[in-house]
Amino acid sequence: MMSWFYIGEAVKILLTVALFAICFALVKPLNVALLFAAYIVMMIVNLAGMALIKGNIEETQNK
Repeated sequence: MMSWFYIGEAVKILLTVALFAICFALVKPLNVALLFAAYIVMMIVNLAGMALIKGNIEETQNK
């Protein structure tokens, strides 16, 4: 089970790198600072969403 988790994470990282490379190659003009800022914001939103879901699940289980 853990090997599939690691494979999935590796694929996710490779896809992220590939998509960034495609953006750098094809999007002209590209504001690199805004690109990375948007990426970081989306990562934070993802983590916040997971935290909210976890809190709702725990709250539901405690009732």
